[in-house]
Amino acid sequence: MSPTKIEVLKEIPWRGKRVLDVGCGTGEVAYHIAVEGAKSVLGIDYAKSAIKTAHSMYQRANLSFEQKNFSKLTGTFDVVILMGTLEHTDSPLRALQKLKKLLAPRGSLIVTSPNWTNPRGYMLLTLYYLFSAKISLADIHYLTPLEFENWARKLKMKLSWRTIDHDWGSGERLIHD
Repeated sequence: MSPTKIEVLKEIPWRGKRVLDVGCGTGEVAYHIAVEGAKSVLGIDYAKSAIKTAHSMYQRANLSFEQKNFSKLTGTFDVVILMGTLEHTDSPLRALQKLKKLLAPRGSLIVTSPNWTNPRGYMLLTLYYLFSAKISLADIHYLTPLEFENWARKLKMKLSWRTIDHDWGSGERLIHD
């Protein structure tokens, strides 16, 4: 399991929570949250193949997976998770506004995203702005803590953030790139 997934699992006590995992991929994190005692966990992903894999790999009574666009969701959740998903949305702020509406009072929104304020990000962003070179085949937005601070103000939400995986900005991935 990746360092990011491990840290998300340690982020809060999951027992009794109603959880939505947006962009759940193969369902690994959703499954482990269900094992930790969440009341219910719904993993959604836009990709049919991801949901098929999740269904084949993980089953629990308190766990379900659906191929669905988050913009079509209704209901209330104690926790909404987006792991490496926000940078793929057309409008991150609109996505966060929609997902905030799904939160129960005092609910938590947990978001992980690549942070482009590091040596690797500066190099790739320079190539992007000078030559329109794609940084990633899937990322639409290149996010930094500043965007999250601005969104938190607009959403009237308290923000706490930390860096989990340093390898992207100063480790093997930087050297490889």
